[in-house]
Amino acid sequence: MLFLCFQLRSGFISEIDAERVGNISVYLGAGRMRKEDKIDLDAGIVLNKKIGDEVTTGETIAYIHTNDEEKVKGATINLLEAFEFADKKPKVKDTVVSVLK
Repeated sequence: MLFLCFQLRSGFISEIDAERVGNISVYLGAGRMRKEDKIDLDAGIVLNKKIGDEVTTGETIAYIHTNDEEKVKGATINLLEAFEFADKKPKVKDTVVSVLK
Protein backbone atom coordinates (compact mmCIF):
# COMPACT_ATOMS: atom_id res chain seq x y z
CA MET A 1 0.00 0.00 0.00
CA LEU A 2 1.10 3.53 -0.72
CA PHE A 3 0.37 6.49 1.53
CA LEU A 4 1.27 10.14 1.02
CA CYS A 5 2.85 12.41 3.62
CA PHE A 6 1.76 16.04 3.10
CA GLN A 7 3.49 19.23 4.18
CA LEU A 8 1.41 21.29 6.63
CA ARG A 9 3.01 24.69 6.00
CA SER A 10 5.06 26.50 3.37
CA GLY A 11 8.77 27.11 3.80
CA PHE A 12 12.16 25.52 3.22
CA ILE A 13 13.39 22.19 4.54
CA SER A 14 16.21 23.06 6.92
CA GLU A 15 16.89 19.63 8.47
CA ILE A 16 15.93 15.98 8.12
CA ASP A 17 16.57 13.57 10.98
CA ALA A 18 18.01 10.63 9.01
CA GLU A 19 18.15 8.35 12.04
CA ARG A 20 14.48 8.92 12.72
CA VAL A 21 13.59 8.24 9.06
CA GLY A 22 15.60 5.00 9.25
CA ASN A 23 13.86 3.93 12.45
CA ILE A 24 10.45 4.60 10.87
CA SER A 25 11.47 2.43 7.89
CA VAL A 26 12.35 -0.40 10.27
CA TYR A 27 9.00 0.08 12.06
CA LEU A 28 7.22 -0.23 8.70
CA GLY A 29 9.02 -3.53 8.04
CA ALA A 30 11.83 -2.39 5.71
CA GLY A 31 14.51 -3.43 8.20
CA ARG A 32 15.06 -5.70 11.17
CA MET A 33 15.17 -5.08 14.91
CA ARG A 34 16.43 -8.66 15.45
CA LYS A 35 18.12 -10.99 12.97
CA GLU A 36 15.15 -13.35 13.02
CA ASP A 37 12.73 -10.57 11.99
CA LYS A 38 11.37 -10.82 8.46
CA ILE A 39 11.93 -7.96 6.01
CA ASP A 40 8.90 -6.69 4.09
CA LEU A 41 10.25 -5.98 0.61
CA ASP A 42 7.23 -3.74 -0.13
CA ALA A 43 7.86 -1.45 2.86
CA GLY A 44 9.88 1.75 2.93
CA ILE A 45 9.93 5.53 2.60
CA VAL A 46 10.57 7.64 -0.49
CA LEU A 47 11.59 11.23 0.27
CA ASN A 48 10.54 13.69 -2.45
CA LYS A 49 12.41 16.63 -0.95
CA LYS A 50 15.85 17.31 0.45
CA ILE A 51 17.41 19.96 2.67
CA GLY A 52 17.16 23.38 1.03
CA ASP A 53 14.09 22.55 -1.06
CA GLU A 54 11.10 24.86 -0.94
CA VAL A 55 7.74 23.29 -0.10
CA THR A 56 4.20 24.59 -0.12
CA THR A 57 1.25 23.69 2.07
CA GLY A 58 -0.32 20.41 0.94
CA GLU A 59 2.69 19.33 -1.13
CA THR A 60 3.73 15.68 -0.93
CA ILE A 61 7.13 15.50 0.76
CA ALA A 62 7.31 11.71 1.13
CA TYR A 63 5.65 8.43 0.27
CA ILE A 64 5.17 5.71 2.86
CA HIS A 65 5.00 2.11 1.59
CA THR A 66 3.70 -0.60 3.91
CA ASN A 67 1.52 -3.68 4.00
CA ASP A 68 0.41 -2.90 7.57
CA GLU A 69 -2.22 -0.16 7.41
CA GLU A 70 -2.30 0.12 11.24
CA LYS A 71 1.25 1.55 11.20
CA VAL A 72 0.50 4.39 8.77
CA LYS A 73 -0.79 7.00 11.22
CA GLY A 74 2.14 6.68 13.62
CA ALA A 75 4.65 6.54 10.78
CA THR A 76 3.18 9.66 9.15
CA ILE A 77 3.24 11.69 12.37
CA ASN A 78 6.81 10.63 13.14
CA LEU A 79 7.96 11.26 9.58
CA LEU A 80 6.60 14.81 9.60
CA GLU A 81 8.43 15.38 12.90
CA ALA A 82 11.70 14.25 11.25
CA PHE A 83 11.58 17.38 9.05
CA GLU A 84 12.42 20.88 10.25
CA PHE A 85 11.35 23.93 8.29
CA ALA A 86 12.51 27.53 8.02
CA ASP A 87 11.11 30.66 6.39
CA LYS A 88 14.38 31.35 4.56
CA LYS A 89 16.41 28.99 2.42
CA PRO A 90 19.15 27.43 4.58
CA LYS A 91 22.76 27.26 3.48
CA VAL A 92 23.20 23.76 2.08
CA LYS A 93 26.47 21.99 2.82
CA ASP A 94 28.39 20.37 -0.01
CA THR A 95 27.78 16.64 -0.28
CA VAL A 96 31.37 15.94 -1.36
CA VAL A 97 33.78 16.65 1.51
CA SER A 98 37.01 15.94 -0.37
CA VAL A 99 38.42 14.01 -3.29
CA LEU A 100 41.26 11.53 -2.74
CA LYS A 101 43.79 11.12 -5.50
